[in-house]
Amino acid sequence: MRFVVLGILLAGCTSAAKPAPTETTCPDPDPDTFTWENFGQKFMADYCTMCHASTLPHAQRNGAPLYHDYDSLRGDPRFQRVLKTFK
Repeated sequence: MRFVVLGILLAGCTSAAKPAPTETTCPDPDPDTFTWENFGQKFMADYCTMCHASTLPHAQRNGAPLYHDYDSLRGDPRFQRVLKTFK
C-alpha cells in the first residue's frame, strides 16, 4: 500500500512541458459571461416566474410568498441586487 501511495505522489511530481503560447487574445467581454440577455431572463422565465410572478394570485403561487415577484425589479429587494448584476 505504501508503494502505491508513493508511486502516485511521484507521478504527480513529474515535470511536463508547458504549453506553447498561441498569441491569441481573448474576446472582451468574455462571451461566456452571464448577462440578463443571454442567461438571466430566460432562466427566470423558465424556472422562477411560474410561482414568483406579480400577476399570480396567492392560490396559484405554489407556496411562494406574496411580493417575492421575479418578473419585475420592484418585486423583491434581494432580487433587485441579483438583477443588477446581470444588467
